[in-house]
Amino acid sequence: MDNKYRLDIYKERYYNEINDRYVLDSRITLSISLITLLFGAIPTYFLPLLINNIKSNKIVLLLIVLILMCVSLVLSTIYLIKMYMYPYLFHNIKLRMTAIFNRKHSKHKVFWSMKFSDNFIGYIYHILPLPGEIELYYEELEEEYGEEEAQDIILNYMISMYANAIEINTDLNMLKETYLQKTNAFVLLALFFALLLLFLQYFGIITYF
Repeated sequence: MDNKYRLDIYKERYYNEINDRYVLDSRITLSISLITLLFGAIPTYFLPLLINNIKSNKIVLLLIVLILMCVSLVLSTIYLIKMYMYPYLFHNIKLRMTAIFNRKHSKHKVFWSMKFSDNFIGYIYHILPLPGEIELYYEELEEEYGEEEAQDIILNYMISMYANAIEINTDLNMLKETYLQKTNAFVLLALFFALLLLFLQYFGIITYF
């Protein structure tokens, strides 16, 4: 396969993965709103409902449903946090410091193949080096190996950079997608239990006043 053709394919896939990162982040907005709403409803609505039915023979049913709703909310919150902060919560700063050290002490080393994103907490997506850094690298290669060989080296370098970034970014997006699905599943479960409590109140099985 021609190297320029490979570069075009990898480049398109790379930008698709970067775009998917923001698509995943935008898809969680509704779940965050529902989690906030349901957590807010616990002290303002569901606890008074529980207290007002404390002497009712339905208190056990009410308590079980409320506990299941709270557990679902807690689990959805855990997976929501993991979607934004896992798995590099405690490793990101260390990796960035290592990258900076390697850059100061190397010329054509592996560090040049990728830069870390600026998130100090969360997922470390791999992004392209700045154009000025690539140009500097090319000028150093051209000075050392000549124009023709420098072009071949920089082309292979770009292919390798895109390929490495695609592999890592794809894995991260798949992990975030998994946590997004789990977050949404537990949010829907919590919403179901909340609606069940409203249903029980609506038909007079439990009373609010």
